[in-house]
Amino acid sequence: MTTDIIMVFSALTFAQEVELIWRQRWSLMTFLYLSVRYAGIGYVVMVMLAYRECSNYFDDRCRLPCHI
Repeated sequence: MTTDIIMVFSALTFAQEVELIWRQRWSLMTFLYLSVRYAGIGYVVMVMLAYRECSNYFDDRCRLPCHI
């Protein structure tokens, strides 16, 4: 559910992001903003791909390395 909210929010604000961030002169802050914004999405995709075959949480190979 949280992933869905993040993806919808990203889709709804993408046009504004292009106008305010991507078309500006690149700086360290631009790079940091984009890194933080898209690193989380990349992490979620990697975790989903890594654990897509897990149907049983109690299986040792399906446990996440860090519990949040």
